[in-house]
Amino acid sequence: MWYSQGCSPLWSPPPPFSTLPSTTSLGEIPAFFFSFPYPPSSDCLLCPTGFAANMAVMVAIGSIASLLAVGDKPLKNEKIAIFSDALNHASIIDGIRLVGRTKSAEPFIYKHYDMSHLKALFLFSMD
Repeated sequence: MWYSQGCSPLWSPPPPFSTLPSTTSLGEIPAFFFSFPYPPSSDCLLCPTGFAANMAVMVAIGSIASLLAVGDKPLKNEKIAIFSDALNHASIIDGIRLVGRTKSAEPFIYKHYDMSHLKALFLFSMD
């Protein structure tokens, strides 16, 4: 199965043109070389831009809370804390904010290179 992330920041089914043999084989190359455990997997996520890739990674990190939950769903107080510098790339900030809307993660954006602000946010997140 081949997945694509197009203009939408959310996971989407492959666009109609992605079922062409050339684009299908393009998705199989990284799936073959980077799959673990063997045998090679046929699943792969190709992102058309770095912006889309960063958003996908942030959403994946935010989804870890549901995987780590003891029961079916994480408890209300079980969230992933994501700390980010204010001057990170916009795609990272947007991805973090998107994850924050799902209530599975809580984003903390600290002032650029301000370790005292980061420490304060870290201590605040522990409460």
